[in-house]
Amino acid sequence: MQVNGNTPTGTYRVTGLADTSSWNQSSYGPNGALRLSPLSGNAQAAEQLAGREGLLIHGGTQGDAAYWRGTNELRATHGCVRLRNEDMWRLVGVLNQATSDPLAQQSRATQVTLTVADYEMSLMRP
Repeated sequence: MQVNGNTPTGTYRVTGLADTSSWNQSSYGPNGALRLSPLSGNAQAAEQLAGREGLLIHGGTQGDAAYWRGTNELRATHGCVRLRNEDMWRLVGVLNQATSDPLAQQSRATQVTLTVADYEMSLMRP
């Protein structure tokens, strides 16, 4: 529930893609940031009761030898969901493909939700 704490559990709606080209690249990466809006659970309570807002899914650089989590480990955030830059690039590509309508030569709306569970999760990379 803290403003800069862990990611609150619950369900979020992805509301848009922010351009991160002018942001700190080591913190956010070059591939954009998906804005999250809480729908339910602790996510919604954290926003309503504690003023928690502005959570993102974004990239960023990995730690070096001096980083406390270790070399090549994802750096901690203030509650955002951080992906490796190449994984964020892939995710944005999948979302762009899902929202494009080549026949109409325009974008179409697609609803995307994310659920953050109350347990640690690890994504396996190929």
